[in-house]
Amino acid sequence: MCMPIGILRCVVSLEAWIVMICGIAAFIFTMIMQIHYSLMLQAYEGESWMLFGQGMLTAFWLFSSYIIINGVCGIVGGQHKKPCLLLVFNVGNIIIIIAFILLMVIGYVLADETRKLTDQDYQQNENTCLDHRFQLNTLDWESKDLLCSIECPCYYTQVNGALAKNKTKWADDKDSTRPTRVQDCEIYQKTQNTTVKYFSNYLGDIQKETGCTGWCVPYQMQIFYDINVKVEDDQLYCQYVVINKLTEMGQLMGDIAAGVTAVMLVLITLTCCLCFHPVNKDQDFYKKMSHYEN
Repeated sequence: MCMPIGILRCVVSLEAWIVMICGIAAFIFTMIMQIHYSLMLQAYEGESWMLFGQGMLTAFWLFSSYIIINGVCGIVGGQHKKPCLLLVFNVGNIIIIIAFILLMVIGYVLADETRKLTDQDYQQNENTCLDHRFQLNTLDWESKDLLCSIECPCYYTQVNGALAKNKTKWADDKDSTRPTRVQDCEIYQKTQNTTVKYFSNYLGDIQKETGCTGWCVPYQMQIFYDINVKVEDDQLYCQYVVINKLTEMGQLMGDIAAGVTAVMLVLITLTCCLCFHPVNKDQDFYKKMSHYEN
């Protein structure tokens, strides 16, 4: 028993817009993944698995762009009655389904692998930071040394406890014009390049959002956000937060890919129903793929 041709055409006509929206969402999601991944790349500089991850992200950029282009083909093909574009669109949807199945697997694998990192013993994590002073770890250590020092006196209200003795002299709770985060230090602004400043501001956003302190070793204050903000959990380090975000994103990516795969399978099934509907029996192959009135 066949569904009414009108309902099939209506549903299939929405397919291109659904694909287009999926493509835009995938593009935005990949952009967010790239930001978090770039931060992790700075921390694990030279690790082969991180280079592999960059390759996957490049594939995601290309894939999300392809979905958008495929959606455009479907929309233009439907509106301008271009059967050839509709054929390209429907074949493209099959490719997209296969790709989303792969994305689902990759997402769940990524979530599992990053989850293993969060399961590492804290002391082991601290020792790794001390032994491997990668760029982001080095930035964290040097920033801790710089703020509230002779090179960058700070405004500190003692809200997070007393500073180390070598810093007490350079911390003042009366002059509020002094820096309260390392990015505001004059020497920092002059000596650090654009990339370092970007990651410093990003760490500040992470600290503001989650309340974490040091990168992979907790600190008594949030030097990239505001040292006068009360730290609620002085054992929460930012590397853990970022890894956790990657785990959540991997899980979310797998779940979304599974959902999109199911929806695309339904839409392609309806397209096949339209293609082989008795009303289209005498149409040529291209027009059978169309959802417009012949």
